[in-house]
Amino acid sequence: MARAGVLEIDGDVTGGGAAIITRGTLEFGGRSDSHVSFDDPGAGTLVLDRGSHFTGTVSGMGAGDSIDLSGIAPW
Repeated sequence: MARAGVLEIDGDVTGGGAAIITRGTLEFGGRSDSHVSFDDPGAGTLVLDRGSHFTGTVSGMGAGDSIDLSGIAPW
């Protein structure tokens, strides 16, 4: 759970577990199949350094929440 801070995970996260973002930032640096949910709309960020390696789900997004696909190169 990322709560009002930053949780950065550099390695792979597998097993289909749950990750909850509550007014914080969760960053996956490797592969992930986690089920990510935003608990409090308006202040959460999910960062996917390797967006193409994310095979999980995202739910609960509201106005102000965001997903940063920093690992995807622009055309």
